[in-house]
Amino acid sequence: MDVELALQGILLGILQGLTEFLPISSSAHLILVPFFLGWKPLGLTFDIILHVGTFLAVLIYFRKDWSALGTILYRRCSGQSQGNNSQLMDSLVLGTVPALV
Repeated sequence: MDVELALQGILLGILQGLTEFLPISSSAHLILVPFFLGWKPLGLTFDIILHVGTFLAVLIYFRKDWSALGTILYRRCSGQSQGNNSQLMDSLVLGTVPALV
């Protein structure tokens, strides 16, 4: 593998991680940075792999929250007591309403 290409990939991966949760396009910088720096575009496959990596990192980082939400959802569907974490689920549902509208 070309060292320059690997360094470009590493830089774009770091940039993707740093900007993923900012209110900017997480895909636009993958296009604009190579354009402004005169790099050859790394292609759609690279972009997809980078987004999948970000998705997996978020799943792993928030694994305890996902587990808690799954438990709450299971308990709600089976009619059991939901415990103290049901406020988290209610807040997520309420926070999603504006996006649905």
